[in-house]
Parts: sequence; structure tokens; C-alpha cells
Amino acid sequence: MSRGPKIVDLPDDPTYGGNASDHPGEYYVPQLELGQVEDSWVTPQVFNNWESYFKTGYSDRYTMRLVPIIYLTKVQDPLIHVMENT
Repeated sequence: MSRGPKIVDLPDDPTYGGNASDHPGEYYVPQLELGQVEDSWVTPQVFNNWESYFKTGYSDRYTMRLVPIIYLTKVQDPLIHVMENT
């Protein structure tokens, strides 16, 4: 289940659907217009990439442990340094 209208129903949307205007079968994307894309009307398509989605990536048998290293430095107080030299 997903939220929102079905992809095939997007052209019938009363606000952004193209079936009510001069763009039948298309859907208006205001973000594309803000991005100054020449054509902000798109044709909604359904992609079934379930199998290819889970075949991506990389796995390996080797592991590596990263341990943070903290360097402690002695900070000298300039006032103590001056008092020791007098």
C-alpha cells in the first residue's frame, strides 16, 4: 500500500492533471517549472523494478574495524611559563 493517488490517476487530478487542460495523459510538476525545465508536463509511468532493486549493491566477506584515535597534547599555560622563567 502507498499513500496518495494511483499513478494512472494522476492525469485526472483536478489541480495538476493534464486531462482537464491541453495536456491529455500528462501531469504538471511545479518543481520542474521552478527548476526552469523547459517542459514541466510529464507522462506518469509505472516501473516494476522489484527484481533489479535488490540485485544492486556489493557484499564482501572481509570486515574492517575503525577505531577513533584521540591525540592528547599538553597545553601549556603561558602565565605559568612566564612565572617559571622569572
